[in-house]
Formats: sequence, structure tokens, C-alpha cells
Amino acid sequence: MKINKLYISAFGKLKDFSLDLSDGLQVIYGENEAGKTTVCEFIKSVFYGTGKRSAGQSMSVREKYAPWDGTPAGGRIYFEHSGRKFFIERQFRKSDSTDKVTVTDIASGKTEACPPDIGKTLFGISLAAFERSVFIGNIPEISADSDAAGEINQRLSNAALTGEDNVSYAKVLKRLDDARFALISKSGRTGSRVADMAERDRLSEALAETDRAARHKQEILRSLHRTDGKLAETELKCEQASRLLSRAKDIENAQKLKEYTGLKEKLDEVTKELTLPDGTVADEMFIKKLEFGFSKLDTLREKNEAHVSELSSLEHAAEARNGLSTEEIQGKIAELSEEKKKAEERSAKAEQEISLSQSEESVLKDAAERAQNTKKAVNPALLIVGAVMLILGAAAYLPLKSVIVTAAVCALGIILIILSFVLRPLNSSAAEKAQKQLEAKQSEISGAKSELLVIKSEINNLEARIENLNMALNLGVSEETKKAELEKLIESERESLAEEQKKVLSFFGLPDDADSNKLRESAEALSGKAAEQKQIKIKLSYLSRDLGDISYEEAVGRLATSGEEPDVDIEEQKKAAAVLLDEKSRLREEKARLETELKTAFRNMADPEDLRREIARFDEQIAAKQEYFDAASIAREVLEESLLDARSSFGGALESETFRIFSQITGGAYDLVTVSDEFGISAEKSDVFGSHEIEYLSRGTKDQAYLALRLAISKLITASEPLPVILDDALSQYDDKRFAFALDFLKSYAEDSQICLFTCHRFVSDSAKNAGVNIIDL
Repeated sequence: MKINKLYISAFGKLKDFSLDLSDGLQVIYGENEAGKTTVCEFIKSVFYGTGKRSAGQSMSVREKYAPWDGTPAGGRIYFEHSGRKFFIERQFRKSDSTDKVTVTDIASGKTEACPPDIGKTLFGISLAAFERSVFIGNIPEISADSDAAGEINQRLSNAALTGEDNVSYAKVLKRLDDARFALISKSGRTGSRVADMAERDRLSEALAETDRAARHKQEILRSLHRTDGKLAETELKCEQASRLLSRAKDIENAQKLKEYTGLKEKLDEVTKELTLPDGTVADEMFIKKLEFGFSKLDTLREKNEAHVSELSSLEHAAEARNGLSTEEIQGKIAELSEEKKKAEERSAKAEQEISLSQSEESVLKDAAERAQNTKKAVNPALLIVGAVMLILGAAAYLPLKSVIVTAAVCALGIILIILSFVLRPLNSSAAEKAQKQLEAKQSEISGAKSELLVIKSEINNLEARIENLNMALNLGVSEETKKAELEKLIESERESLAEEQKKVLSFFGLPDDADSNKLRESAEALSGKAAEQKQIKIKLSYLSRDLGDISYEEAVGRLATSGEEPDVDIEEQKKAAAVLLDEKSRLREEKARLETELKTAFRNMADPEDLRREIARFDEQIAAKQEYFDAASIAREVLEESLLDARSSFGGALESETFRIFSQITGGAYDLVTVSDEFGISAEKSDVFGSHEIEYLSRGTKDQAYLALRLAISKLITASEPLPVILDDALSQYDDKRFAFALDFLKSYAEDSQICLFTCHRFVSDSAKNAGVNIIDL
């Protein structure tokens, strides 16, 4: 594979930048910040994307190389692959997954979209392996990455064993392990065979549970049969006891039975009285319908009477107008309106005075209530007696010469004087005075209200007269038309009233000329009978419920036999019946419980024979999977042995190629190079015994060793078509002698491949130019 040309529309500081590349070794020279590393990162990013920001990085590659002027990053790489020419175009967006990446076949002009990591398909290696083989920076050692090391080792192993780097023994091993672990996992706790074993154990437990359930089902069926027999026997005994107790109850209820039959006969008698000639019973509902008919008649009659009254008013208004001119009527209306206004003023004044009097009445009520509890300032009787005793006590001291008697009498007098201020009598005169004032005010309010009623009546009379005069004033040409309309409406209403009256009479089957007033009187009489019928039905309902909802015929039969005394102890029978009822209830509950358990507990019970067949099938399946597992384990052991041989084979080839290159670029200064699985390097100098890890040697030697290892890896893993080698200042630590050796080797190595060496050192480009190497100045 060979890169022919780079075109960078914008990437980092570079914009509208082109770079043509050739076969073999070429040196691209540029001073610091000329864009060498930017070009290298562009090549890698076009083929593999920029990836995500690593831990510890302040910014991602995409952020670092975003164009400074905000232009969208993008570009193309023209290359040859398998004898055909292509170019890849990448437009960098927010992430690898959103980048627009296309590849174009230059010969056919066909363009297709491709994955963001198209380099993995073209080069056959991942980005991690790419960075550890053909993409060599100024720190050439291979950083630790188990996935990349595994991938490189895998390709080296495949190439060593088959000559093809796309044949994977690791994949075969993985398939064997997947097959084995699918049957039995490493821990032994999962896998299809383990699952089959668990399922087989579950089926065995289910079979044992089914057998136990079958035995339990038989026990339930036997218990249900026994319970059915006991229940039938108990129900028969309960029925016998019920009949016996029913007879005894009939004796106790003889009076109720008599009352029941009597009420039933009375009900039949009242119902007969309520039965009309056509067989209809005038019960409460019938009466309500009849009352509704009468109510409808009354409504129609009232409307008719209202229209007759309106017609009369029109006639009166017409009479009032006769002989009066419009001016005279208007003057009369003005005169009456003035009278009405004065009356309304008197009414408002009266209402105001009543309101004021009512407020005063409320005050007087409160005063009267307080006066009822008002006491006198002092109790005069106690005050007088106390004062007398105080005087007597003081006067008795001289003749009696007794301090004790004098003090006792005086003390009693003082106590009575004190009590005269505490035990005060009610002030009845104040209460009586307050009550008289209240009654006087109430009488005044009553008189004012009567006077107000007279004034309002006068106002109403004046309003009626004014209304009649207004009607008389407004009646003109339309007066006769209005009267004619009313007369027509009154006639229509009278016809409707007559029609409705016919319907009511027809409801009773009476002729049209029957007296509806007499019918109303009959309805009122029937209403009383219907109410009596309703009360009898209510009483019968209560008695029937007390007697067990019996019919009339049953009541008559029981009453007929109620006189026969049963030859048993009723109280004992009641106790026995209660015991039987409890037993019947218990047996029914037990039967329901057993039937429910029989329906639910065994609803999903599996067939034992199905379970046995399923267990046998799992036994065969488990044995077959164990046999497969054993065979896969043996195959894996054999393959692992062959892989050990392969590792020694590709390990020797890698060490041999690394030593060959290392020897050439160091001028034969070392006799031995070893490479570990993780690509650690040890070297032994030609004139010094003992090998040393490369970390203990000089920086220049270390760079040479890792350059040799990378070139060896590149050659071995890309045997089908060499990949371009990108060197970003990889020789910057070499002295002149080492650089000369390295340059000679790279020229030789590049005869079959393309090597692009980027450098910022003038001595590198000058030396290469003197050696005939193609030089490109940035």
C-alpha cells in the first residue's frame, strides 16, 4: 500500500494544504511549528478517527486540531491499494460517529460511505496496533496495551503457523471455550448442561410433589364424601326439627295468625268497596291520578277566570274612559300620582319611625332583662338588725361588765351589716318600670305598623286607579281588538275545560253531563278508603314478616292446627335445633372448603407420566452435553499444545528480524536481542557478557531497539502488502554514526515499501539529501 498525496482543507493550523509523496524513503523537512506532527495526526485521524479524550488529557485530539479560524476540519488522502487507486475524504464533525467518511474508486468514480475506522479494514490492524507498529513517533517505545499486544501476537502467530495473518487460532480457542463454557461455566454454576441439571432436579421435585398431591387429592375426595353424607343427615334432622318448632311457634303466634287472617279479610272487604263498575280498584295510585285530573281542571279554570277578569278590566277601563277626554284623564292621573307620592312619603316616614322604635325596643328589651337581675344597693332589714345589735352590744357592756358578751353581740351586728351589702334583694320596682316602658314601646310600634298598613292599602288603591286610568288612556283603536282576542281565548279555554272534564268523567265511566263536583266528593270518599287500604296492607306486611312471609292459606292452615299441643319439650327442641343448625353450617363450610381446595389446589397439577418422560429426555440430553464438553476440553488441550509450538515459532521470527534490523542500525554492536510477549526488549553487547533490559541502556540505543522492533513487527504482520511507515522525528536522538547506519537501513527497507520520515533537524535532511533520498520541504 502506498500514499500518493495528501490534501488538507483545514486541520489545525494547516489550511488548503497539499503534499505529494513518492515510493521508497522520503524525508519531509520543516522547522518547529511548520506542521509536521499535524500532518502525521491528519493521516492517522483520516484512517482511524480522533477517538475520545483520554484520562489526564486537557483536550481531545479533535479539540486540539480544530482549525483556528473556525473552519470545519477535513481533507483527503490519495493512495494505492491492491493495484487500484482510491482517495478517502473525511469531514470532521462533533465525533467519529458523526463524521462524514467516503472512499472513491478513482478508476470507476464510484463513491461509497465507509466506517469511521476505515483504516482497520484497509490495514487489517486496529488503531492501537497501528500506533505500535508502522506509526512511529519521537518516543518509539511500545506503551503497554494488552489488547494491542494480543492483536499483534495473534497476527504474528497466524502468519507463523499458516502464512496467513487472517487465520486466528485464538478464535478457534475462543470458540472451543465458548462451546465448553456454554455447557458448564468456569465457576460451574451456569451453562446449558448446568441448567439442564437444574431443570432435571426441578422436574424430579415436581414429580415427587405431584405424587404427594395425588395422594392428598384422594384424601380430600374421601373427606368430601364423608362430609356430604353427614350434611345430608344433618339437613334431614334440621327439617324435622323445623317442622316441630313451626307447630310450636304457630301455637305461640295464634293471636298474630288471627289478626293476620282478620286483616286479610278486612283488606278484601275494603278492596271490594274500592272496586269501580269496570273492575278498576281505586287504590292510592288511582286516587293520585284522579287528583291530578282535578288539579288540571282547577288550573284550566283559574286561567280562564284570570282572562275573564282581564276582559272585565278592559270593559271597566272602557267605561272609565267614556265621557272623559285625554287631557282630563291625564289630569286625573297626575292628581292621583301626587296623592300616591304623598302617601309613599308618609309610608317611608312611618317605616323610618318604626325602624327607630324597633331599635329603641331592642334597647328597652336589654334594659328590661338587666332590670330583672338588678339588686338593691343594700338589704335594709339586715342593715337595721345589724345596727341595732351593734348598739345593744355596746350598751350592754356597762350593766353586764362582760367583754365576751359585748364582743359577740357587736361582732354579730357587724356580720349582719356586711351581709346587708352582699345579700341584696332584687329591685322589683326597677324591673316593673323597665317592663312597662318596653310594653309601651311595643304598643307604639304595633299602632305604627297598623297605620303603615292603612297607608300601604291607600297606595295600592291609588296604583289600581292609576293603572285603570293608564289602561283607559292607552286603549284606543286596539281596545276592541284586544277584547275580541280575549273573548276568543276565553271561549277556547272553556272548550278545553269541558274536554278535560269529559276525560275525567270518562275515567270513571260516567256520562259527559255528570256532575263533576259530586264526582270530586266521591273521590274524596274513595281517598279515605284508599288510605285505609294502604294502612291495612302495611300492617299485613309486618305481620307476614313476623310469621315468616306466609300466605293467607298457610295462615288459615296453621291457625286451624295451632290448638294441638306437641308432645315434646319445646325448649329442649330449640336447643337441639340450634345445635343442628350450627352443625349444618359447619358441615357446609367444610364442604365448600374441600370443594374449593379440590378446584384450586390441583388445577395446574402436571401429569406424572409426562414428568417421567421429560426427566428421561433430560437425562439423555445431559449425558450428550457432558460427552460434548469432554470432547471440546480434549480438543482445546491439543490446540493449546500446538499454540505453544507456534508461539516459539513466531517469537523466534520476531526476535530474529528485530536482531537483524537492530544489528544493521547499530553497526553490529550487539550479539543478542530477545523480545517478550509484551514486547519488552533485552540486548547483549558484542564485547560484554550478559544481556540487559533495554531500559538500562542509553536513550539512543533504546530508540534504535524499539525502531528495530516496530519495523520487524510491520514487516511480519503485513507480509501480503507492506504498509506505509510514518516516522515523526523518530531519529532525533541519534548521533551522526547511528543516524548514518539508520539511514542506510531505511533506504534498504524502503525498496519494498514506503517510508515517510518527518524531521525538524536540518542535519537529517542534509544527510539524507547527500545520500540521494528524496527531500520535501514544508
